[in-house]
Amino acid sequence: MSSRRAGVGLDPVVEGVRKGPRRWELELAIPDDLSCLEGHFRGFPIVPGVLQLDWVIRYALEWRGREPNSLNIDRLKFKRPLLPGDRPKLTLETDDGGEFFRFRLADDAGDFSTGNLVCVGEHDA
Repeated sequence: MSSRRAGVGLDPVVEGVRKGPRRWELELAIPDDLSCLEGHFRGFPIVPGVLQLDWVIRYALEWRGREPNSLNIDRLKFKRPLLPGDRPKLTLETDDGGEFFRFRLADDAGDFSTGNLVCVGEHDA
């Protein structure tokens, strides 16, 4: 998995993790100083959807332990803005082979984003 560029803050704070054989739950805190917030949007910063997807992909591939040839995203829904200071839970559920992941980023008030991630093939080393 690639590392982040030094000085660029793009990751949530992981405050808790529960890992089961088919389900991971990560309790997150959204920091006020994510690098992308200044320009997205002035006066009303929100976490970009592409960054939410980046988190889903990074944690799913960490769980999977191997890189796929490609990724498909299906049934993606952004339901409400994810804001600095929010404390969502990222839930990932997978099939036995680690090819299909259902994800949900939500808090007690409801969903921020949901969808499916499908890993296709195996990346040759």
